[in-house]
Amino acid sequence: MKILILLLVTLLFSHPSSYADGSFKLPTNEAFVPVNHGFDQGTYIAIPLKLDAFAAAYANAQAAAGSKLKNRGEAHMTVVTPPEMQSLDKSSRAKFLEQLNGIDWTQKIITPICLGRGFSDLDGQRESTYFIVVDSPAVNAVREKFGLKHFFPHITLGFSKRDLHFEDGVVKDRKSCF
Repeated sequence: MKILILLLVTLLFSHPSSYADGSFKLPTNEAFVPVNHGFDQGTYIAIPLKLDAFAAAYANAQAAAGSKLKNRGEAHMTVVTPPEMQSLDKSSRAKFLEQLNGIDWTQKIITPICLGRGFSDLDGQRESTYFIVVDSPAVNAVREKFGLKHFFPHITLGFSKRDLHFEDGVVKDRKSCF
């Protein structure tokens, strides 16, 4: 019994619940270089990123969660959310992608800020999502041209049941950093 308690205490305290001490290292800048400049998934517009560049961050998120997290098997930064897509007709989507592709992607367009997490109760269970909060003024400028105001850029790393969003009460901004 004493060994079990010692093991639990070790596990609890060996996984940092806060990375304020700098123990969590964000992926290198190369991780935030797009695979291509944007794609229209039909229900959202995203910038695809190299998944393998986020492996260490995913492992850190799992350590913070204390359990295995699910993921989509790919990495991206959502630029237009599914609810926002409903406000853009086909022509506006094409113009949006044209503007997105007009960004000088040789510059640092996506800047990592921190590891973030969010929680929401779904079907009586507390669910979680872990992500990297990022900043992207160039992408935000394109969004603003199309009247898309509320932007919380992030790269989702993993989640307990499903990804959680604004509609679930999770805001993926700097206030979610830990």
